Amino acid sequence: MQFKRYYTPNRELSIDESLVETKARTVMTQYIPTKAHKFGNKLWMLVEATSGYIIHFLPYRGKRYDPVPADDTKGSHIVKKLMTEANLFNKNYHVFCDNFFTSIPLVRHIGTLRTYFKGTLRANRQMPQLLRNPQLRENESLFIRQRELICVAYKEKQNRKTVRFVTSVVKASAPAHGHKPVVSSVYSKNMGGVDLNDIISDIYDDKRKTKTMWNRLAINIFYQMVLNALATEQIEHRQHRDRNVQAAHQPQRIKKLARGKQKNCIVCS
Repeated sequence: MQFKRYYTPNRELSIDESLVETKARTVMTQYIPTKAHKFGNKLWMLVEATSGYIIHFLPYRGKRYDPVPADDTKGSHIVKKLMTEANLFNKNYHVFCDNFFTSIPLVRHIGTLRTYFKGTLRANRQMPQLLRNPQLRENESLFIRQRELICVAYKEKQNRKTVRFVTSVVKASAPAHGHKPVVSSVYSKNMGGVDLNDIISDIYDDKRKTKTMWNRLAINIFYQMVLNALATEQIEHRQHRDRNVQAAHQPQRIKKLARGKQKNCIVCS
């Protein structure tokens, strides 16, 4: 994978799954009812949170060809593998994941590798008992902290489920009445990198039908290359524009001339 060679991503990264539409009958074909295209080949994606730039991805090849260590979960294993192959550990990056990937042991492990984490937590994962069954009212939050690890439970409305977060970087700040916790706002802002990439890819997809799975994967990878080139160009243009705006707003310094007539001065000569 050469994507990470030509661009250094910003601090915030997001990891999620993407689905390449196909109904080919293979061990790689997945059914995900929450996706727009419910059948397809799953890709584990590591992208920049703000631009959707793909840094690294892995195809899901099925349980037979992608075994998981006995002492780990599938999601945790994918996060470690993506970050290791992209060579992004020990560089102070912030990783955002949904509840499929998140676990407290994962947050502690990557914390030892100078990598920070924010994600939602499933109710059946390892967590403090107080966080598993919190008694919260509307717009109420619960914070639990152990060293650098912070767990948050938040209930936005009375008829909604409690959302659990785990983070190793956001402060445990109590929100004002009627506002979400800081960790919830930061998570919502930076978690949509893969979804942004899927939306842009779907715009340019020609929906060409094929019975061969590898054709769909090859076409999708080509689209990702084009989109990465487009994202890089847009980022460079934005940075160049910001530099020009900053230079235009800098105060102009006026130099004081020495006394007497100046040689070759249009005003004095």
